[in-house]
Amino acid sequence: MGSAALMGDPAATESPPVKASRFADVPALAALSAAWWAGVALVGPRGDFPLNDDWGYAPAVRALVDEGALRFTDWQSMPLITHVLWGWLFAAPAGFSHDALRLSTLVLGWLGVLAMYALLRQLKAPRFAAGVGAALLLVNPLYFGLAFSFMTDVPFTAVVIAASAAWLRAEQEESRGWLAVATLLALWATLNRQLGIALPMAWTLVSLLRHGPRSPRWFRDALVPAAIVIGALLVYQKVIEATVGLPTLYAYKTEELTLALGDLARGHGLRAPAGRSLMSLLYLGLFTLPLSATIFRALERGRLSRILPLLGACAGALLAGNGLDLPLTGNVWLDLGMGPRTAPGVVGPASPKIGIVFTTAAGLGAGFFVHALIRGAQRAGLRVDGESLRALPRQLWDGLRSRVPRVGEVPAWAWLFLLLAGAISFAPTSIVYGAFFDRYLLLQLPFAIALVWAACVPREARGPGRWVALAALVGAFAYSVAATHDYMGWQRARWEGVALLETRGVGRDQIRGGFEVDNRAPEAQFVSRPKAPYAVALAPLHDHETVAAIEVDAWLPAAVERVYVLRQPKRLRDEGASTP
Repeated sequence: MGSAALMGDPAATESPPVKASRFADVPALAALSAAWWAGVALVGPRGDFPLNDDWGYAPAVRALVDEGALRFTDWQSMPLITHVLWGWLFAAPAGFSHDALRLSTLVLGWLGVLAMYALLRQLKAPRFAAGVGAALLLVNPLYFGLAFSFMTDVPFTAVVIAASAAWLRAEQEESRGWLAVATLLALWATLNRQLGIALPMAWTLVSLLRHGPRSPRWFRDALVPAAIVIGALLVYQKVIEATVGLPTLYAYKTEELTLALGDLARGHGLRAPAGRSLMSLLYLGLFTLPLSATIFRALERGRLSRILPLLGACAGALLAGNGLDLPLTGNVWLDLGMGPRTAPGVVGPASPKIGIVFTTAAGLGAGFFVHALIRGAQRAGLRVDGESLRALPRQLWDGLRSRVPRVGEVPAWAWLFLLLAGAISFAPTSIVYGAFFDRYLLLQLPFAIALVWAACVPREARGPGRWVALAALVGAFAYSVAATHDYMGWQRARWEGVALLETRGVGRDQIRGGFEVDNRAPEAQFVSRPKAPYAVALAPLHDHETVAAIEVDAWLPAAVERVYVLRQPKRLRDEGASTP
């Protein structure tokens, strides 16, 4: 960008007027909607049973529907109130059921895909590129699979995407109305999960650099919304503590984060955030690879465009060759299937060659992603080569203060907002002690998609990249649908096995069925039943005899093909009963 453009000279920066139909985006939105609900129909969302951790969130909705009372379990460590109210809207008309809660998440998941399209269009992406970016979210196995649960991941991510798009539009149009919408959506997200404060925090920093601390616009458009969101969170916590009481685990992750930050301040505990950052780069590289392929020919070429993807692919192949192949962390994406597989019993893994292919592709995508970050910074006005490194602060200042970008470019302030929002929301999960699940990366995916697009020069990508992207999207969609179908299939079979035992007079406390089964109770207290005489398992267990085997309609190899209803022989049951 020239100096005139950086300083906001209208003659150098104004875009020519473009007449576009108000309904020009309808075909793309309709196609995305059709793909989403077709995938849902193929999977089949039916099943009045909990999935993953949502056994701990559903009782709050049940209490609100059945008793008109707000009552949380001790399981959650987030505010959850907007999540509960959204679920209540769907459960109240016909009575509580997990089917109603699943529908509530599927609706927000669908709206999140449409919001992703709107976010990319707000960043001047052409309709095809915006459609590819939104489809990347739709076909992602983490996003699509978790949309069939009442987990907070998908609803939270969807609202964050919508808030980000509203914030960009509010700034570009200098609209008070869109600023109010963005603030309300950020508040909605924050009263679901505390990480929602990343949005107002990122915007406050960007606006401070863009307008200066003495500007009334910084106070009005950034500081006030941030104060509203953070203040509402603090007030909510005090009100809940004084009335129904905070859940036992509410402050657990905050305490763990404080402990981890203290260790970092003393120079300890660097391995975990460094390892998680590299692992996240691989995942995000794989997930954004179709978009990278789409815009590759529209990127400014240079040595980096050849070296970084090649180095990434080599690093991925090297990791896979040493047994560090994807998936590297558990929970949702498991080999050629979807999880978590919490029931007893182990199902054999798929061919290790699949992991090598995934990991090499992830390394290639990670190279593209890093290249896109560098090019995106340059498109935003930041030149980070050796000759201009000293001028970086001035470039950043000028880029942030320029009001109108050239045709098709992402302004520096928008690029920095996306980068900071993604980084701030990722930092706590990368630092805090404890497990690091793949679903924690779901929030970073929309920011990664937007940042990849920001690397594109002001022209639409053409050539073979389009067909590569479409083929990859179709393949990812087929995998996500099939994996979610198989996951829902064995879950239904597991609960059918539980019902079979209960009809034969076996008490629930005598059945070991895994995480969701063992904890499905109105009070939702965390329990485990390792010595229960009956089991519903994914494979035969030692010292158990088979009562029934329930077939599963599995589509993928290495999937769960049947669920076993098991019991210990009477001799072992008598021995277990006599053991104190």
